[in-house]
Amino acid sequence: MSETSQGNSAPPLQRALQAVAAVRQLAAARERTDFVARLDAAKERLENLNYQVLVVGEYKKGKSTLINSLVNAEVCPTDDDIATARPVMVHHADEPLAELLLEPRRSSPGDGGADERADEEANGAPATPRPPQTRAIDVSEIEAWATDRVPNDGPEVRAVRVGLPRTLLASGL
Repeated sequence: MSETSQGNSAPPLQRALQAVAAVRQLAAARERTDFVARLDAAKERLENLNYQVLVVGEYKKGKSTLINSLVNAEVCPTDDDIATARPVMVHHADEPLAELLLEPRRSSPGDGGADERADEEANGAPATPRPPQTRAIDVSEIEAWATDRVPNDGPEVRAVRVGLPRTLLASGL
């Protein structure tokens, strides 16, 4: 009988980590580096459990005000004439910080960038996920970047990430 049918007493998180490790070992034995990378990312997500809460709703209905109230800081723009144009991701940090999450740059041949990944997918090979690039910004620039009021001739900005030393966020929220 399998361990699962006998009733594995390990916590669900531990069982999930064991399953990822077992599948990763099989993928590595078959030299499936694409799956190994995805499984490594899955393991990291499981080991660093954070809860993502999305605040969605109609245009200009107080979503930014709600977030600002919860974290007791002005991290999302709130103005009658301004709307948030990009996602603002708020997390715990020991000191206030802000950064931009940038779309992966367009590539030169052989460097593994976006164009090369599109070629991989067209040839039937699964594309390896690439984390977004980041660029630190001053905390005072959050509103400008979140509202798209900054001229940007560089890479496309995917989101603004803000770190705050808040007890509410320290638990992984």
